Amino acid sequence: MPDTAAAIRFFRWDDLPRLVEITNHSADIDHADERYTPETLREELEGFSQPERDCFVAVDAAGCPLGYAYVEWRDDPGRLWGYGWGSVHPDHRRRGIGVRLVQAADAHFARRAAALEVGERAVFIQRFIGSTNAGELAIVRQQGYAALRSSYRMQIALDRPFPPAALPDGFALRPFEVERHGRAVYQADTAAFLDSPSRSEPVPYEEWHARQIETKVFDPALWLVAWVGDEVAGFCYSAPWGEDQPDLGWIAQLGVLTGWRRHGLGSALLRQSIHLLQQRGFERVALAVRADNPRALAIYERVGMSIYSHFIHYRRVLRGDASRIVS
Repeated sequence: MPDTAAAIRFFRWDDLPRLVEITNHSADIDHADERYTPETLREELEGFSQPERDCFVAVDAAGCPLGYAYVEWRDDPGRLWGYGWGSVHPDHRRRGIGVRLVQAADAHFARRAAALEVGERAVFIQRFIGSTNAGELAIVRQQGYAALRSSYRMQIALDRPFPPAALPDGFALRPFEVERHGRAVYQADTAAFLDSPSRSEPVPYEEWHARQIETKVFDPALWLVAWVGDEVAGFCYSAPWGEDQPDLGWIAQLGVLTGWRRHGLGSALLRQSIHLLQQRGFERVALAVRADNPRALAIYERVGMSIYSHFIHYRRVLRGDASRIVS
């Protein structure tokens, strides 16, 4: 039965502790990886939104939050788009609260977009949802989202010694220095996926730097960059997952440029990264991979990784043609 008593209002900062509780309890029920503290959820909310303007909260008659939703704001040269996020407390699901929150957040994003001159750019919202989360899947389908693609998370337990890996002949590792190597690695990161289903729209160097380097978990010693002379041939960078799962190491990106493939470089970089993470004391290593990238899946399976969760990515196009935009 719809919960008509729940009211929808804008987020206030005194909601934050309750939203942490909702998010973490939902993750337990939905078997999701992400867990938050007030500090990390605040960082998430502020990353691509202004929470007091963009985030909607459902509250009961006493003003206690029951769930929340917001859409990030990403204004890129070729598109205006955002990821939709949020959660409803498991004790208050299937009462229409999630539908109302998604409707409020999406309508707010659409109003902001309509007020801008976007030219020929496509305007859309994306969400990715665990394949077992039937309620949220039903909500997005009801709201006009179409399935875009699937992705997996894979992991390996480090319950046995994982030996170091030597790079194939002709390639060399050098300690990663942000000032000296940052732009070269950024350019390689952009180029490595141009012919792959894993490609995404290029972002400016400053945004890449903010996402990859200006983070609490960044550690240059866990960034492996393979060189041939002065040219980046491949890279694999990893980091701790975060405080919520201190035993988990995360492979953030693995790539080999087209001219240097089929030499075993990708597998060697992956194996060396897993070795380094084991030396740091991590007990598990995980990564994300697109389901339509069989070459990457094969590399990960060969080192002993296996799929443990499946996500379906959805897109709702508000304006223009987004058919050629991969995200």
